[in-house]
Amino acid sequence: MYIQEEVLLLKVVLPIVLILFVFVSMYMTYEKRKKQR
Repeated sequence: MYIQEEVLLLKVVLPIVLILFVFVSMYMTYEKRKKQR
């Protein structure tokens, strides 16, 4: 039971963390482009 719950949590949390990481990286590149101009 506990192991299944941990796996479910991982499957839910991992995509959210990935999306956040991509969003932050895109925002950083956007800020860099703004500073260059």
